[in-house]
Amino acid sequence: MRKFLVLVAIILLLGLPSFAATNRYNDGYNTVDSTGVIVPYASKVPYQVVVTTDTLTIAETGKVTSVVATATNTNVNLPSAAVGLSYTIVNASDTTIVVNPAIADTIKYATSGVDLDAGDSILSPDAGTGSSVTLICPVANTWVIGQMTGTWTDGGEAGN
Repeated sequence: MRKFLVLVAIILLLGLPSFAATNRYNDGYNTVDSTGVIVPYASKVPYQVVVTTDTLTIAETGKVTSVVATATNTNVNLPSAAVGLSYTIVNASDTTIVVNPAIADTIKYATSGVDLDAGDSILSPDAGTGSSVTLICPVANTWVIGQMTGTWTDGGEAGN
């Protein structure tokens, strides 16, 4: 009887379909099956919509943050600058966006030729739809503006 059960188990296992090629990897940016084929529809950039003050997390690095708030000022708080983090913030409404770094972090503001003081925020005072800024951290405690559209100015000490 025992040999019979072992034989039935082997037959059932051999008769099941293989799932090796359908295992998928998804990191939020790419979907790749186990054979290494990239699934084309997964190439869109991850994004999130913010309607009130938001504190970005390390897990949200690489995301586009679209601000659709109606408040006078909408604060977007960055996490402590750690190498490899990057965030893009887009004004999708008619509000002033204030981007606040951690108190020990500095934003390198390339267009003015002067670094902001540690903890100083940047803001889009024109409240114009379409303003955007991409902040990248190449060195600990430092944010570099990788791309900027619209007007962004020194917002002074954020107090984070």
